Amino acid sequence: MKFNKILARTRHSGRQGYLFLNSGGGRLDEAGKIMDIVTMNKLATVVPDEFLCASACFNIFISGAQRYAYPDSQIGVHRVSVLHAVENQYTKGDSLELNELFKKYNVPDNIRLAMIDTPANELHYLSREDKAKLSSPGKPKVVMVYKNTPAAQGTQQRASNSSSSPARAGNDVPRPAEYPEYRSQRQFKSLPEFLRSFSDLKKSKNSDEFKLNEMEKTFRSEVIRLTDKELDDYQRMYFKKATFQFEKQIEYTRKILAAARIQDKSLYSDVLLNLCNNQINEMLLLNNMISSVTFADDAKDMLFKEKGVFQEMVLEEKFNNTVSLCRAGYCDEELVRTQQRTWNAGREEFLKINKTNKTNKTNTDNLQGYMIHSQFVYLRDLSLVLLGEVSRKPYFNRFEFASVPSLLNSLQEIQSDVTRGKLTSSDIINFNAVLGGFLETVLVHQMKMKGYDENDIHNLEYSGDAAHAAFVKFMNESLKANGARPSPGVADLDANIVRITNLLSLLLEKDDIKRVIPFSYVCEHQLCSNTERADVVNKYNDRISNLQKLCNARKCNGDLLNKYNNMFALYLKSYTVLADKVGDNKLREHLMTAFYAQALYLLNNNIKSLE
Repeated sequence: MKFNKILARTRHSGRQGYLFLNSGGGRLDEAGKIMDIVTMNKLATVVPDEFLCASACFNIFISGAQRYAYPDSQIGVHRVSVLHAVENQYTKGDSLELNELFKKYNVPDNIRLAMIDTPANELHYLSREDKAKLSSPGKPKVVMVYKNTPAAQGTQQRASNSSSSPARAGNDVPRPAEYPEYRSQRQFKSLPEFLRSFSDLKKSKNSDEFKLNEMEKTFRSEVIRLTDKELDDYQRMYFKKATFQFEKQIEYTRKILAAARIQDKSLYSDVLLNLCNNQINEMLLLNNMISSVTFADDAKDMLFKEKGVFQEMVLEEKFNNTVSLCRAGYCDEELVRTQQRTWNAGREEFLKINKTNKTNKTNTDNLQGYMIHSQFVYLRDLSLVLLGEVSRKPYFNRFEFASVPSLLNSLQEIQSDVTRGKLTSSDIINFNAVLGGFLETVLVHQMKMKGYDENDIHNLEYSGDAAHAAFVKFMNESLKANGARPSPGVADLDANIVRITNLLSLLLEKDDIKRVIPFSYVCEHQLCSNTERADVVNKYNDRISNLQKLCNARKCNGDLLNKYNNMFALYLKSYTVLADKVGDNKLREHLMTAFYAQALYLLNNNIKSLE
């Protein structure tokens, strides 16, 4: 076993051995073998500040002769699963056995119960109090020197004397902090020179393969070198860790594309090229915030107007769309999830650099906004590449792409099948893959071609994503709280149909808008009037009020309902902006009636089980 060999090579007889843990988990059987070695060698286990120890890693941690969980470490537990966080009757038994193992190692009752209660696709993170209960008294008296780390350069002393680097707990803990071994083919004298060359490369007519090679071999290493000069020791430590996460993102993306057997190398290079470009822009944006050097680049034009929860919900929806492709057989779900975790880790390191520099909140929000935007553009691009063969799939024939009205009719037929319960679970998975992972992106492109303002289009796309994600989360969590089992993908498919229908409605020519038939609401004439719009708005608001009463009675999750209401308000605002541009008041009233009727259908068709 590899761990045994490493231990034999590094262990000194007569000295206390320390095992530093930084892992998101893995196989239980392998963790069990390491636990035996830790116990036999009486090793102490340590999870330093900012390090992660989750899932099977926690088993190794509790087996230590002494245990040290630092206050700002991240330690998480959840139930046992097989691949892709899937649980079955066997894993339920394994979770109960794991609970007994926790008892053996004196794990507090509340942590054991948290493990039993937390689904395999989620993590329960331990509080500072929980970590203190698990830990032995004091801290490990060990200092290990890594080349070029703050510990090796005496930064503990600097932390106490320098106002630019506030003191942190656990400075004696070793932290891997070397840059990946990039070897730049040339060096730039200054950041402005770098920016000019970077801009020229992107505008050049060279192939994507050539541009990707230049970005990986030269520009990524040079932006690291130039940005590194602006950092203090602690910032540099976080920056180095972030660059490792960037490198891992490239690695996992290559694995995702290889596992999906993508044959078109131009598409392959395009995804990696965009990912490299985003990473370089993130470093440039960071440099702009921590130094006096400014730059003009596309990073500044891609910042969210809406912050916080909105960003996270959009990202969650883009990620869920990609996962739906994996479940339809287009990619490896575990690789996609690993890439997302890696991106999250890199984002956290980047944000720590801003905190140490006392950068104002607006700058931190801007950096975070750009990073989130970059990630879900990456997920969208990845989805399109993975769906390259979708047109050959039999269920793709359910969609008639000859015209916008015919595609709208196809969607309404699928919606009718959903309502009547005629779709199998396989149908639902595949339709979600096409609608969320493919059709939305195609229609957004069509709206740009039709001449709609690009910012208005993206506001509609992102607010629709946020409302979709918030609704699905509200439904799933509320059903779980009621002891009901959510039907896999049903709420997701309903929300996808509503969102795509709203996009298609805006793509219709004026003469065809009257063909839009509001779901489950009948207007007196072919075009709905403003009176009918007011009526359906009232019905929607009444439905929301009824839901709030259910949540007050603890039959649903009130916090998530409020989150959905907030996201829906942004979605409504974005849709209204585009509906106003139709130019005809009667057509606008019809579109707005249909929009609210679709939203009402979504509520009515999904909340029966909550009442």
